[in-house]
Amino acid sequence: MGNMIDAPHQVTVSDNAAKRIATLIQMEGDADPMLRLSVSGGGCSGFQYGFSFDKSQQQDDRVFERNGVKVVIDDTSLELLAGAEIDFVEDLVGASFQIRNPNASSSCGCGNSFSVLSPPSPVKIATFNVNSLRARLANVLDWLREEKPDVALLQEIKCSDAEFPRLEIETLGYHAESHGQKSYNGVAI
Repeated sequence: MGNMIDAPHQVTVSDNAAKRIATLIQMEGDADPMLRLSVSGGGCSGFQYGFSFDKSQQQDDRVFERNGVKVVIDDTSLELLAGAEIDFVEDLVGASFQIRNPNASSSCGCGNSFSVLSPPSPVKIATFNVNSLRARLANVLDWLREEKPDVALLQEIKCSDAEFPRLEIETLGYHAESHGQKSYNGVAI
């Protein structure tokens, strides 16, 4: 509990936020509460921030401290808050805690919810040295069904473009391009 945090997972508490948290703690009248910042599913953008006071620290909590004020964040929320800054802003419209979150790809107008970009899915590229596509078409089709590559590279197809079994391959959901000759090597993508 409260162990060291590696730099990419740091969360910064601004001076203004620390002062406001200290004021709120004093108003609560409890001894030593911590401000818990959490992230949960919901809000108008997909995730929402939650603020509450807590006296206990859980096994998966990380503590960030500024000017004697403690902010506690659980590991799951920290994944979505890594590198963020907690600030308190007062302006003509009002006063609020604001999270400057580098992981947020967008947020709602009130700033209480946010969304993140999903990491791109890996692309599966596979090759098959066929050595005569017409003679081994059943094997190639079975291979495509089992392996389900996003991109399939067929080598030594040994069939002309006119004889290429385009329909059979495209029926499996692939777009096919080929360059081949009847008895020589060739390729298909």
